[in-house]
Amino acid sequence: MMKFKSTTLACSLLVLASASSSALEQSRTWYASTLGNSAVIETTVGCVDRDMMWEKHVVKANAWNDVWGQSRDYEWTFAIYNSNRSGAYLTGPEFVLDTSRLHDASGSTVDAQGNDISVTFYTIRPYEPMTSKRERSSTPYNTIGYMGLDASCDFE
Repeated sequence: MMKFKSTTLACSLLVLASASSSALEQSRTWYASTLGNSAVIETTVGCVDRDMMWEKHVVKANAWNDVWGQSRDYEWTFAIYNSNRSGAYLTGPEFVLDTSRLHDASGSTVDAQGNDISVTFYTIRPYEPMTSKRERSSTPYNTIGYMGLDASCDFE
């Protein structure tokens, strides 16, 4: 019987920890400017603990009538980072997306069930407020912009 109680206690603590850490998250929607705003990204950051955070990016086509609007596909790279600590230099991971993953062979940006085709990126990294975003593609563009996401993992 003691084993059951300790397992129950461990599961309860895990649920409690998950609930309290999920409350410390923040999201922002933004557009891929180097792709002519043809992709929309929902970025969410949250706390693992006071020293580590997670980030999630869900990328979808920003399509008119569910049709990919670009004449060709690009390799698009993006990252969010803390420019207050690092200037223009990235302190975290970069994500790379071939935009052909946002549509099917006919250019449709929805699947057979009518759901948006999307690509999701996840990572865990040391906690810091995310103040900026950087993106570039195989076009001649490279942009840096404001992000302003902070999951407040320092619990202060």
